Amino acid sequence: MNTTVRCVRLFTIPLLWLVPWVAMFTPGCQSPHGWTSNRMASVMIKNQSHELIMTATKDVFREHSYQTLRDGPDEYVFEKQGTGMNTFVYGDLSGEAVWVRVKLVLHEQSPGETLVECDAYIIRGHGNSFFEEEQKLPKYKSGPYQELLDQIKMRLH
Repeated sequence: MNTTVRCVRLFTIPLLWLVPWVAMFTPGCQSPHGWTSNRMASVMIKNQSHELIMTATKDVFREHSYQTLRDGPDEYVFEKQGTGMNTFVYGDLSGEAVWVRVKLVLHEQSPGETLVECDAYIIRGHGNSFFEEEQKLPKYKSGPYQELLDQIKMRLH
C-alpha cells in the first residue's frame, strides 16, 4: 500500500470520530445580549415605561414617513409607500407601487425590561381588501428596521 494513502487513512479515521464529539460539546449560537428574538429586528429597553416606549416608537416611525395603521396595547402596525426600488424588486407587472408594513411587538421580559421587536412586510395591492398580498421580508434585510429600533432605544437613554 502506498505510504501517502496509509497516512491519509491514519489521520482521516480519528477525525471522523472527533467531529461528532466536538459538535456535541460545543455550545450553540447565542445572542450576545442574553435575550433572543425570532423576529427580524429587536432591542431591549430597560427602565422605561410602556407609554414612554410607545411615544418614542411612534415619533421615530412618524419621522421616517410611516403612518400608524393599528395601535394596540402590545402590537403596533406602521406602514408607508415603498420606494421605487421596492416596487421594481417586489412589484408586479401592473407597476402599482408596493408598500412597506412593519409589525412591532412589545414583550415585558422582566420588571424594567421590555423587548421591542418587529418584522417587515412588502404589501402588493395596498388598500384592496380582496387582492392585498403581504410578503414577509427575510431577516437578512433587517438593517433599516434594526436602525429604527436602535433610534427608539437611543431616544430613551
